[in-house]
Amino acid sequence: MMKQTAIVQKFRTMGAVSAGNLPDQFVSFIKKVMDRWKNLVQSAGLKLE
Repeated sequence: MMKQTAIVQKFRTMGAVSAGNLPDQFVSFIKKVMDRWKNLVQSAGLKLE
């Protein structure tokens, strides 16, 4: 899907860049992002209301 020119161009207009990663690489990326946000939320002492 991400190799379709129209889709790639649409994402580029939104400032995104297609990386074409493998599923395992995507999972690793998501875990890193979640850890970063988890640490930020915890260090700021944020709580859900």
